[in-house]
Amino acid sequence: MDESLRHAAQQGNVDALYASIQKDAKVLDRIDEIPFVDTPLHDAAYAGHTQFVMEIMRLKPSFASKLNQHGFSPIHLALQNDQTQVVLQLLDVDEDLVRVQGREGVTPLHYVAQTENLNLLAEFLKACPKSIEDITIRRETVLHIALKHNMFDAFSLLLGWLRRAWFKNVSLWEKKLLNWEDEEGCTVLHIAIVRLLLNFRSFFRCKVDISAKNINTAFDMLPNNTSDDKQNQIKDMLRRARGSSSIFNPLREDTTKNDKNVSSTALGMLQEHARDKQNQQIFHPPKKVKSLADYLKSPVPIDEKIYIFFLRQRTKMTTDTRNILLVVAALLVTVTFQATLSPPGGVWQDNKSADIAPNGATGEEAHYAGTAIMDVYLFVLLAVLNLISFFITVFIIFVLLPSGFRSGLFFLPLYIFSLCFVASLLITSPLDFVYHLHPLAIVAFMFSPLLVPVLEGIVRLRRRKLFKAFLPKVKVLDPTLR
Repeated sequence: MDESLRHAAQQGNVDALYASIQKDAKVLDRIDEIPFVDTPLHDAAYAGHTQFVMEIMRLKPSFASKLNQHGFSPIHLALQNDQTQVVLQLLDVDEDLVRVQGREGVTPLHYVAQTENLNLLAEFLKACPKSIEDITIRRETVLHIALKHNMFDAFSLLLGWLRRAWFKNVSLWEKKLLNWEDEEGCTVLHIAIVRLLLNFRSFFRCKVDISAKNINTAFDMLPNNTSDDKQNQIKDMLRRARGSSSIFNPLREDTTKNDKNVSSTALGMLQEHARDKQNQQIFHPPKKVKSLADYLKSPVPIDEKIYIFFLRQRTKMTTDTRNILLVVAALLVTVTFQATLSPPGGVWQDNKSADIAPNGATGEEAHYAGTAIMDVYLFVLLAVLNLISFFITVFIIFVLLPSGFRSGLFFLPLYIFSLCFVASLLITSPLDFVYHLHPLAIVAFMFSPLLVPVLEGIVRLRRRKLFKAFLPKVKVLDPTLR
């Protein structure tokens, strides 16, 4: 690279950059032709000259993914020198830079995991969710890397992200990553046992195959290296993880390869590292979540788990499936409404007061036009079932409708339709007390349909962090979700 251009990049001098281009219009093209080279973008990114970086990215976007002679891309160099602003600016231009594999296949996501830069780790996952699938030349996932470098907070964040993510097919990601074996045959569970993460109980609630083996199963790795109390705790946790009985029997293979690798198995790793941080408490969730990183590290409450489950099911739906369900829901609402308008046995066609016999006894009971003829108790049973069916179906319609302004247009018609349903139920009711209700009680009953959108709004408000963390990328990964 021309020395004047290198100096311009190191100083962040945009004018000097264009002066070099004026002298030689193809100066950047010639640099781009070299497979491995320190480009001006490398120098500027390392030095933290954001304006110069953005100018070079505009002129030569290909520089962003080019590796230098040491196997590092510009974003790798920016991370190594703690140039966070440069890193974020690069991601604004191209989010896939998170997946650029540098030396030994290490991506920027791997780097921030091993250095435990939690804020950048959360931002990288938000910008490029698929980057969590990338592995190094040693077949290590980002989860392996975080654990092997004792970055337990980073591992907690990654695990929380996996448990909260609701992209399409994210369940397959979760199962694949947590059971992925590195070149030594170790899953993240083996490494977690090595590190004696006794308090990482959320880990064992994930979809991990605790029977996964290299030479020893996770259960076999415990003896001879831990105290009885700690060993029993881990065994109990493994049993609660519902492992099969096969985990009690070590996998024995009479191959030369296994004999050579005994020292590098999880058992050998345990002997080497069991002394490190045995009593360290790694789960200190903040009392108040202040950032995306803190949110991802925090425990997942039960209501959020339920909401995530339904969100994942929704993302699995195709457009055709969603349309079919909307049609079925509309039919159910129609049938339920019709059952209210025309209850079994029909309705009275006239008004009649109660007959009084000469001896003072009452004869036929009074009735009113439009009220149900059927028995009062049977009508109450029918009304309760109709109410439950109607409001559940309306809620399903709200959930299935795409979010945004267009779905908001359906709110008023659905609400008025629900009011008509409630009014019809009151009108056809044969119960005398309906006519003696206080007007405020009737008004309150009429506004009951508002509970459906209000409840949905409360749920969305409580889960706003969940939406903020994943919704933009959910739309990218699943275009059918509008």
